[in-house]
Amino acid sequence: MKNKICRMESLSPFDLQGTAGHLSAMAARGWRLDRIGRIFWRYRRAEPAKIHYAVTCPPAAGEDGDLRERLFFLELCTAAGWEAVTDWAELQIYASEKESPTPLETDNTLLLERIHRSMRRTYLRDCWSSGGAMTVLLFFLGCTMLGHPISFFLSSVELLIAAVCPLFILGELWAVGTYYRWYRRSLRLVEEGEALAIAPRYCRILNRLSQLVLFLLLLTLVFTLFSPESSRDSSRLALQLLVYLFFTVLLNLLGQWWDRRGTPLDYRFLSGFLAFTAIILCLDYFAPFSRSGPPEPSSYTWNNREWDTEPQALPLALEDLTGEPWSHVRRRTTTEGRTPFAVKISYSETAAQGDGIEAYLYYSVLDARFDFVYRAMLEETLEDAGFSFRTTTLLIRRCVREDPAPWGAEAVYQRYQDDEPTGEWILCWPGRIVTVYTENQPINDGQRALISARLAPEDWKEDTR
Repeated sequence: MKNKICRMESLSPFDLQGTAGHLSAMAARGWRLDRIGRIFWRYRRAEPAKIHYAVTCPPAAGEDGDLRERLFFLELCTAAGWEAVTDWAELQIYASEKESPTPLETDNTLLLERIHRSMRRTYLRDCWSSGGAMTVLLFFLGCTMLGHPISFFLSSVELLIAAVCPLFILGELWAVGTYYRWYRRSLRLVEEGEALAIAPRYCRILNRLSQLVLFLLLLTLVFTLFSPESSRDSSRLALQLLVYLFFTVLLNLLGQWWDRRGTPLDYRFLSGFLAFTAIILCLDYFAPFSRSGPPEPSSYTWNNREWDTEPQALPLALEDLTGEPWSHVRRRTTTEGRTPFAVKISYSETAAQGDGIEAYLYYSVLDARFDFVYRAMLEETLEDAGFSFRTTTLLIRRCVREDPAPWGAEAVYQRYQDDEPTGEWILCWPGRIVTVYTENQPINDGQRALISARLAPEDWKEDTR
C-alpha cells in the first residue's frame, strides 16, 4: 500500500477557499498534504479525519520581507490552533483539527492587499513571462514560414508548435483576465464586509486542459522522434525539445532540493549556471542527430563501391529512361517530410555498366495540399535554384522557363549556371513540384514525356487523356 502519492493539481494560487476545501476533502479520504513542489503536490497517508485548512499570505511575504514579522505571524497562528503545513510560493497553508477553529485572518482588506502584491510578484509575472515567450516563439515561426516555407510546412514539429503557441497565449491571457475579475469582485465584497470571492470553477478546468495539452505535446514529440514517416529535421527538433523539457524538470527538482537544504544563493546561482550550460551543450551535441532510416538493403562490392543486390522499385529509374538494363544499380528513397500540408519524397539512383559507363538520376516529388502552400514552396524552389554566390569566381545561377509541352506539365524551368544548362529541371503541375537532375544522361523529348507519365499527379493524367 502506498504511503505517499504525488498529484498534479489544477488549483490557482488565488483560489484560497477552493484550495482549502480540496485539502479538507483529501484529508477526509486519508491523505494529508506533505509538501508542494514546483510540479507535483505530495500527500502522505493518514487516518481519515475532518481537518480544516486555510491558505493565507503572511504579512512579510516576498524576498524583501522581514523574517521577524513572518515568525511573529507564525506564532500567532500556532497560538490560535493552526499548524503550518507547507509553503506555496509566497503563500502559506495551515491546518487545524479543531471543530470550529479561530479564523486565520480577520482583516480581509489587508489580506486581499497582500494577496494582490504576491500574485503580481509570482502568478501574474509567470503568466506574462510565459505568454511573452510564446509570442516571441510564434513570431520566429512566422518568419520561418515566410522565409523558408518548404522546411516549415514539411516539419511536423514546427507546425505543432505553431498550432500550440496561440493556445498557450490565449490561455495565459485568459488566466490573467480571470485573476483580475476575481480581484475586482473581491474588492467589492471586502468593501461590503464579506470574505474574498470564490475563484470560478472554470479556472480548474483551464489549468487541467493546459496540463492535458502539455501531455499530448510530449506524446507527439516522442511519436515524431520514432515515427519512420518523420523527416530527419523533425526528428532532430523533437529530440532537442525533449532534451530541453527533461533538463527543465531536472532543474525544478534540483530547485526543490535546494529549498529543502537551504542552499546559499551564491551556490544556487553557480549550480543553476552549470545546469544551464549543460542544457546548451546537450542541445548542441544532439544538433547533428539524424534518426536512423530503414535498414540498408543487401549489397555487394564492385569496383570498390557498394551496389544493391536487389534494387528497390522506383517510380522512375534509369532503366526506364534508357530502355536497357544496367549491370550495377544503387537506389535510395528518402522521406524528407510528411505533414497535413505537404509531402516530399526524394529518389536517387546511381547505375553503372560493366565497361565503366555510369549515370546518375535524382528527382524529388513535393506535393502541397493547399494552393497558398504550393505557391510559397514554388517561389522558394525557384529562388534557391537561381541563387548567386561568390567563391573564387562569380557563379551566376538562374532559372529559365521552357516550353512545358514536351514535358506534359503546366510549367517547366531549367537551371543554368554561367549561362550553361546544368541538367536540372523544375516541373510544375497543380499541387506538385518535381525536381529532376541527371548526370551522363541527356534527356530527349521521348524521355520528357516518360518522366511526365511517371511523375505527374494522377488527376492531371486523367485530365489530359
